Amino acid sequence: MRARIFLLAGLVLFFGLGSYLAWDISRLQSGLVRPSGKARQAAEARLAQLPSYPPIQRYQGFAVESDGIEIRVWAAAANRPEALLLVHGAGGGAWVWEALLPRLRQQFDVYALSWRGHFDSGEAREGNLELFTRDTGAVLRAIRQRKPGLERIHLVGHSWGGPVAIATALANPEAVASVTLLAPVLPLAYTPVQRFFYPNVIRPIVRRVLEAGRAGDSFKGMFLARSQMQRYLEAHASKPYSVEKPGLLADDGFLPERQALLVRNNVELVKLQIPLHLALARYDNVIPPPRVRAWGVAWNSPAEEFESGHYLMLDAAYPEVADWLLKRLARPVLVSR
Repeated sequence: MRARIFLLAGLVLFFGLGSYLAWDISRLQSGLVRPSGKARQAAEARLAQLPSYPPIQRYQGFAVESDGIEIRVWAAAANRPEALLLVHGAGGGAWVWEALLPRLRQQFDVYALSWRGHFDSGEAREGNLELFTRDTGAVLRAIRQRKPGLERIHLVGHSWGGPVAIATALANPEAVASVTLLAPVLPLAYTPVQRFFYPNVIRPIVRRVLEAGRAGDSFKGMFLARSQMQRYLEAHASKPYSVEKPGLLADDGFLPERQALLVRNNVELVKLQIPLHLALARYDNVIPPPRVRAWGVAWNSPAEEFESGHYLMLDAAYPEVADWLLKRLARPVLVSR
């Protein structure tokens, strides 16, 4: 009888603890919205009605050195008075901005870099927030040298490019006119349980995305319009992510101490008193929209929402994203407490 009681108690404890762990970890991804078939069909229909932009192309540009590694930069410049520097996310490159470039270049000189180990830049042994911030800072300074009359540059960062754009602004406050974040990676508020379990759950996923480059199933859930995703996978599959140790970025980004740094940087951004703009993707399967909205409230910069997957600057909503960017950059909103 006593053995049965101990067995029953053990089972209750086991399943109770398991249920708590599942619930506690799932809270970090609460707010994810799965697109319905109708939403995907609507995105494809909207995409079909859009005027076609020039086929995928490489823009002429230049290269700078960062820690001895060649960092390639696309440039769509016509000596306009203001400039944008576009900062991609992990596993991407300058190519992720191709749909926006024809529209943005009408009002700005536009530059898009590829971090070390990404797209057409030099290969690298590792990649993390500090190293990618160095790459971005080197390009920022090079643009100012190439355009002597240019005082400040607008930074636009997507996904992991968000924290990098913020860190770059903090390191070069005199050179940054504004920061715009598109579906940015934002700090996680780890509970003790999440602190131990969640990084071990998310790391394999991020590694798989990075190791696959742009050609793999990992990107299927990041687009609302699947035909648009396929266009870019086919065009860029030949140049995968080339950091030798892709797991380092995954490990680095989700460590609790790294998350604490992201929080500090987000708080420090307020002190710069520069305009901040924030956008989220309704069907983002990477960054939960509620987390973006919450930081928008904290920054006093409400997030704009687009009917899109994580790659909102490539998905069917890209014309709206381009128009929103131009409108917001024409009407600065200071980030405040």
